[in-house]
Amino acid sequence: MNNQNKRAQELEQFAFSLGLQFKDIGLLDVALTHPSCANEHRGIRHNQRLEFLGDAVLDVVVSDYLFHNPDLDEGMLTKIRANFVEEKSLAHYAAVLGLGNYLLVGRGSEKEGDRSRPAVLADTFEAVVGAIYKDRGLMAAKDFVLRIMQEELEQASRQKPQENYKSLLQEELQKNGSIDIKYVLVDQKGPSHEPIFTVEVSVRGKNIAQGSGKSKRLAEQQAAERAFGILFGKKGR
Repeated sequence: MNNQNKRAQELEQFAFSLGLQFKDIGLLDVALTHPSCANEHRGIRHNQRLEFLGDAVLDVVVSDYLFHNPDLDEGMLTKIRANFVEEKSLAHYAAVLGLGNYLLVGRGSEKEGDRSRPAVLADTFEAVVGAIYKDRGLMAAKDFVLRIMQEELEQASRQKPQENYKSLLQEELQKNGSIDIKYVLVDQKGPSHEPIFTVEVSVRGKNIAQGSGKSKRLAEQQAAERAFGILFGKKGR
């Protein structure tokens, strides 16, 4: 058995262990080939293009999953998604799956320990997702990603929303009686499909702080947070 056939057989077994079945095992081979290896061996394809594709697929899959939770506003959706597609998280999943054990790297990269470097592992995970998408389509890629991430995604989506600074500011200011608090829209910029609002909060007629956001609600929250810090010198509870 030559090295190419041996590699294909190993990858077939590895794919099976991951619950995957490739029509073209060569795509998984490319996904598990670091650029440093391709640089040392002419004619070998590396995983950067599949990494690019997998990055986009991950964004879609994670965004779509979180979107179905109506309790999450845009800010929380963005924050949770960012936590799951960042390098640290993807490197963790890659390590759990053992992707580094099958990654082909160049001699120099091997000496530098790139096989276990977080950035390399994260890129490899994205490339594998891209390979699954190319081989089997979006549903297969979605099934793979959620099989790995769903439990943690569910936990993250149950997080308590970020502090409601409008409520905190009102509560703190009105401990000793009613106080006039107003939020006024002072500016709106950008195109109609992507506006940026600026809101100013005043207390007893005195302007305290401004905030900006993609909606009036988000701008008001930022203004309230800044006012809270200015008036009380502390973050929300």
